[in-house]
Amino acid sequence: MTDASDPKNQIFDPDQPVLIIAEAGSNHNCSLDQAKEMIDAAAAAGCDMVKFQLFEADKLVPLGSYAHSVLNPLEFPRQWLPELVAHCASAGVPFCASPFDLDAVDQLAEHGGAPLLKIASPEIHDMPLIEKCAGVGCPLIISTGMATLDDIRIALETVRNNGNSPVVVLHCVSLYPAGPEHMNLRMMTDIAETFDVAVGLSDHSESATLPAVAVALGARVIEKHYTLDHNLTGPDHAFAMEPNQLTEMVKNIREAELSLGARKKEPIYGAEEIPNNNKAMLSRASIAANSTITEDLLCVKRAKGGIRPIDMDRIIGRTAAAEIAADTVITEDMLGD
Repeated sequence: MTDASDPKNQIFDPDQPVLIIAEAGSNHNCSLDQAKEMIDAAAAAGCDMVKFQLFEADKLVPLGSYAHSVLNPLEFPRQWLPELVAHCASAGVPFCASPFDLDAVDQLAEHGGAPLLKIASPEIHDMPLIEKCAGVGCPLIISTGMATLDDIRIALETVRNNGNSPVVVLHCVSLYPAGPEHMNLRMMTDIAETFDVAVGLSDHSESATLPAVAVALGARVIEKHYTLDHNLTGPDHAFAMEPNQLTEMVKNIREAELSLGARKKEPIYGAEEIPNNNKAMLSRASIAANSTITEDLLCVKRAKGGIRPIDMDRIIGRTAAAEIAADTVITEDMLGD
């Protein structure tokens, strides 16, 4: 497994496993114990990182708005940072976060909570925030729900002009939940080819399968919302995965990675694979010693070893070095001149 303290390896080295981020978001419900329980659940599921969201409702949305009333009780208390960063480290799933204001970026960097920084989809238009994150120097993950290609281009130019941090762009559909018919996973290919960047998926579906499909299409990062219980109070619990589903998703992703294999067509497992499909030349009938081998004395069957049908011309017209019994695989040492 890659050194988890340096996600650059896991994201940008195609020989390494895909980075799976368990998105706790605000599903801690402002309970430190619940946040720790979520970290432990992500570790048990086999995820690579746990991500939280550092926002202050007063700075994020207008005072007195409905959004403020929803977000205010879900704020991540920033005094938790040292304790949760340490808890993540002890659980083996490093802490990361989406900062939503400039102070959050400084606080994450100060407390070791920034092995990478995530720009949430709405913040793709927040140039001061992107500039600040780019200056930290860690990898940046930019989510693109509702973003246009021009939005992505401007965000990437901002990163290049303010520290040029390594970037991965996440395809995202801003529906909660998003159905399979909404996912448009081929969009990842369009983003990768248009901007020559690593890509991934921020997944709001309820599926444990679609992230594995995204990996098959080239995703290097999978981010998935999860919860301890769908029935908990809060806006994200209902569509988020419960721990058993998260475990299934991780299993599906790792199986998808194993199945992708190499980028060339050849028998890659040698003796394990070839006998099942190899065709060889066999003697149709008994062939006497020193007799000339003609085509009517040969047949083709599935068999291990021997001379392949494509090389039949190497057999015809030569003599048998010794008697060859019927239904015998023809090998080079059976042939004379």
